[in-house]
Amino acid sequence: MLTARLAAFEIRYQLRNPVFWVSVAIFFLLGFGLSASDNVSFGAPGAVNENSPYTVTLATSVFATFYLFVITAFVANAVVRDDATKFGPMIRATPVGRTSFLAGRFLGGLAIAILGYIAIPAGIALGAAMPWVDPETVGPNSLALYAWPFLVIAIPNLILSAALLFSLATLNRSMLASYIGVMVLVMGYLAVATILSADPSYQAVLARYEPLGSGAISEVSRYWTAAEMNTRAVPLEGNLLFNRVFVLGLSALFLGIAWARFSMTERAPSRWRLRKLAKQEAKAAKAEAVQPRTLAAPVSRHFGSGHALATFWLRLRAEVMFVIKSPGLIVLLLISVAFAALNLVFSETIYGTPSYPLTANVIATVIGSASLFSLIVAVFYGGELVWRERDVKMGEIIDATPVPAWAMFVPKILAIFSVLLAMALAGLATGVLYQLAQGASGLGYGLYLSACFLPPGVDLRLVASLCG
Repeated sequence: MLTARLAAFEIRYQLRNPVFWVSVAIFFLLGFGLSASDNVSFGAPGAVNENSPYTVTLATSVFATFYLFVITAFVANAVVRDDATKFGPMIRATPVGRTSFLAGRFLGGLAIAILGYIAIPAGIALGAAMPWVDPETVGPNSLALYAWPFLVIAIPNLILSAALLFSLATLNRSMLASYIGVMVLVMGYLAVATILSADPSYQAVLARYEPLGSGAISEVSRYWTAAEMNTRAVPLEGNLLFNRVFVLGLSALFLGIAWARFSMTERAPSRWRLRKLAKQEAKAAKAEAVQPRTLAAPVSRHFGSGHALATFWLRLRAEVMFVIKSPGLIVLLLISVAFAALNLVFSETIYGTPSYPLTANVIATVIGSASLFSLIVAVFYGGELVWRERDVKMGEIIDATPVPAWAMFVPKILAIFSVLLAMALAGLATGVLYQLAQGASGLGYGLYLSACFLPPGVDLRLVASLCG
């Protein structure tokens, strides 16, 4: 009963979280666009319906990759929230056992993740019923059409994702580290899947061990006709059955790691934490040693344009330094460089032949590989910078300062832009090194600089403004 009450509390808490409803709306629109628009497709043959069992099953598998970022807000937050709000010691002082506590938090987060992911089949079903959709491109809607892929594909994938993120959050106790870990996992998954799927000899390996089931779905339906894709449900047998059992086994392993690493007792501070506390105490002692100075005359205060500009530059330096000193920035830059290098090494022409390292081809590959990644990073740092004062309960004090809003808000946007620009520069530097390693001559450094600032630089500034 205690586990059920904890899970119910977690569900109620997350249902009040606007992140849940925003993510539901986004994934509902993704599913809706897949069946309601001719411009959205998964590359299925032209005779395959937009809401065919094959399309619904594949969409249920593919969207799980991007849903990882949403699950982090539900599952990892359930572990980190108590320490972040300084409520952890009170929780540990209660007679709640470790198993009941972890099971309640995990089941609550998993239930919210499953509830939110229903938006995908719901969006596909509603989109297929729209009056403007050509009846020749959709088939009949039925509950079994969406329930079977959700049961066989979505729920095991969500259990694995939730268990993995729950274990990751238990190990690091940080939302920043959890989000960075998710980005590393997603980029690594996409890279490995891209490399292995290009070699037919690895198809059986992908079908068995690819965690989201896309490889098994491709193997089952490889020789299906369009009519079979429109009518046949993906059977739970062979490599797909092995894959689902393997995924559930991995989930149990990650949950076991989380249970073994979690403790209801207060942890002793690490050496790094002790050094940080010592530095803070030294700074506090130095500040207390400063003798206060008595003012000889009243201070005249002016809050005109000069004060606003001085505040702007001060805030800009503080926001940029916050980003630069963030331990996650180095990790993000390394991920960006690794992903760009991987795409360059395996880049091909439209005819499947290796691409010659021309400057234009290298720039296009680097920019293309960083587009989605830059958006993810912008959203993450946008939330970190914009809501930082609110998180530490300083928002009202900041709002009461006698400065215009732009002097406080524009530096945050510019700090987000600096992160995106650093990632773009790191990617372009990777492109230059790749060309040099391939023995290319006549590098167009001017093209690299122009590609970094115009037009992608304008796009990055727009993304930074929207995320701010």
